[in-house]
Amino acid sequence: MGVMYAIRIFWLMSLPADRELARPKNSPTGGIILSFGSVLTPWFVTGTRKQLMIYAEFAFFHIAVAMAIAFSFIHPYASQALVAPVIYTFTAFLGLGLLSGILRLIRRVVSPEMRVISTPDDYFSISLLNVYLALALLAMLINSTWLLILFFAVTTFFLLYVPWSKVSHYLYILFTRFYFGFYFGRRGVIARRRTLEV
Repeated sequence: MGVMYAIRIFWLMSLPADRELARPKNSPTGGIILSFGSVLTPWFVTGTRKQLMIYAEFAFFHIAVAMAIAFSFIHPYASQALVAPVIYTFTAFLGLGLLSGILRLIRRVVSPEMRVISTPDDYFSISLLNVYLALALLAMLINSTWLLILFFAVTTFFLLYVPWSKVSHYLYILFTRFYFGFYFGRRGVIARRRTLEV
């Protein structure tokens, strides 16, 4: 996984970036900050402001995946940290994330618009992530060696599968958010919040 990501990052960094010839009209740094910040401020973007439930699903799902990954490190290396409040917090978010993942899968199957843009990898990835979240949730709640074996088996499979799948999109978001913010911030065309409220 590390080798594949190193190759992808090297390839991305080797691509020539477009050069802006026009004089800057605003701050590229401000644009970058706003671009990254927009992921955490759904009220700023029209699409997420009008569909807060969709954003909530997105947030809970990704938080749960991060917690499942964290659990795969905490359990073998710092199991003493898994005290009751930590377990309750993790299981709450894993449960919400699993529910969100199931809703996202159903919408992808039911919605004609989503079916058109979906590939077999989309269905497989989200299904497997739901299994991963369910195993993490059960492994935290039930003291079972077999559940842990299954959880770490799926974790190992992800290490091999993710670099080849769309799950690796989180690697690209860093680049896309940076360039989006840099160029639009430099051009001064990123709208202020007050203009979006009109």
